This record gives sequence, C-alpha cells and structure tokens, in this order.
Amino acid sequence: MFKKYLSTTIFLLLLSLGTTQAQGKFCFQGATIKAQSGTPGLVYQDTALNTPEIIRFSTRPQVSPYQYLVTDTNNIIVQVSASNSIDISGLTAGSYRVWSFSYIGTITAEVGQDAGAVQLAAFCSGLSRNFVPFVINSSEPDNGDGGDTGGGDNGAGNGEGPDPDVVISYGTVLEAIERSSLLQVLERGVENAGLEDDLAGEGPLTVFAPVNNAFAALDPADLVALFDLPTTALRTTILNHVVAGSYAAADLFNGQVLTTLAGHSLPVIVNDEGVFVGGAKVVQTDIGAENGIVHLIQNIVESIAP
Repeated sequence: MFKKYLSTTIFLLLLSLGTTQAQGKFCFQGATIKAQSGTPGLVYQDTALNTPEIIRFSTRPQVSPYQYLVTDTNNIIVQVSASNSIDISGLTAGSYRVWSFSYIGTITAEVGQDAGAVQLAAFCSGLSRNFVPFVINSSEPDNGDGGDTGGGDNGAGNGEGPDPDVVISYGTVLEAIERSSLLQVLERGVENAGLEDDLAGEGPLTVFAPVNNAFAALDPADLVALFDLPTTALRTTILNHVVAGSYAAADLFNGQVLTTLAGHSLPVIVNDEGVFVGGAKVVQTDIGAENGIVHLIQNIVESIAP
C-alpha cells in the first residue's frame, strides 16, 4: 500500500512539475544572483558614479528578455527593474527579496501587487522559489550624547548620516534547494532521507543537485524503490551528490576527482560540451549559500565506489 501511494505521489508530483513548467517555464529559469567578483554577495557600482545605493549583480537568466523584481517578505512588489541592478534608495529599513526571471511578451507586474498572486508577464504566471533575500539596516548619525536617537527617519538613501547597511543573506544550501522549483524532487528526497541537518550545517559543502527531470528519467520502479523506506539507498544517493568544501565552477577542472560525503569518487570532465561531474552535465552554476554552493546537474551522478 505504501509503495502504491508513494508511486502515485511521485508520479503526480512529476506530472504537475511538467505542467507548471509548460505553462510558465520562463518564470523558472531565474538567474543565480551573485557578485561580479564571482563570490556570492553584494556589489556596489563604482563609487565614482556616486551611486552606492545601486546594487548590481553579474548574472542573469539564460534566456532573453529578463526582468528583476524586488518584493517585501510578503511578496508585495516594491520595484521592477529591467537591468541587473536594483535601486535601494527609495526603500525603508527592512527585509526584501530579489527575484529574477525570463519571460515572453510584455511585463504586466506593477509596484504594489502581490507577485505571488498575479500574472507577471504575458507568458509568466508567477514566481519560482529562487530569490535572494537582503536586509536594509537603518544607520543614523551619532549625535554624541550616547542616548537613543529614536523617532528618526529609518529611510534609505536620504543623504543624512551614514548610508544604511545592506546585508545579503543567502541561507544554507538546504534553503537554496528549497527555494528552487527545479529541485522539488531532491527536496523531497532530502526530507525523506533525514538529511536536513546535514545540509544546514556549518559546511562548507558543494551540492551537485539533480533537477526534477533527472529523477523523472529513472525507471518508475527504481524511483519508487529509491524513495521507499528504509531510506539507506536514498541517503547514499543524495550524499553522493554532496562534497565537503566549496567548489565554484571556476574551481572545477578536467581530470579532477572529488570525494562525496558517502565516500565515493566523482570524476570531473571539462570539454567543449561543458562540465560533467560523475557523468552528469552541469546546467547551472554557483548558487551561493552561507555554508557552501549549489550547482544544478542534468542527471543522477555515476559515482565510483571506494
């Protein structure tokens, strides 16, 4: 009975994923937002331009055109930006999210709308879960009396006193997986295998994360067996996609051999066709996290047992 239920659940999940992506697939190719230096984080434009309130990112979705949205934590749109920059000068102190997506047709999203509930563009039905959170902390000038300056303006970019601090918080590799609509089956596997604490730990960790279609490509019977209880096989499979240490795309080279947390080996091949880890092609790189980095891969890896 459990196997039948699990098989039906996974089938419906994969079916729903395929349907969702067919209807709004250009919403689900959001770019990884990272600093121009290649290290995930915040980048200001040249201070000579006198625009420290502009936050600029180096990456963008893989298809054109693309758009950036800034929302509050309730997903209410506070800014729509057509470039790889966002302007925080009009934002008050608080927590925000940056979303990136590609689309077809025209943008229909407007400031003040609930981005999770409206049609964002002519062919983009809604947000994915791939956002980067950031926080604007109020900074007020020290008046020298050591007392509370309460009642002051908490707005950003008002030209009075120091610029507000802006903190980009990426969360853990676990949260990066949970935010991506392309990794929902992997997210379920992590939960079933009881690996949440492992991926939310101190790290650093590099996760080569199989996309939903990687699991859908498995034989249905093998997929059910993999997710069946007990979860020893599932735990080993997932840990064979995780490596100790933080390996950005630039750190991977042809002939390299990585050791997974399950103790197996992952050979790295770099050629004209791309980067392959354990035989699986890397299709999206350098999703930053506070305890490591995540790369999306096209297939389940073929690891080499010790």
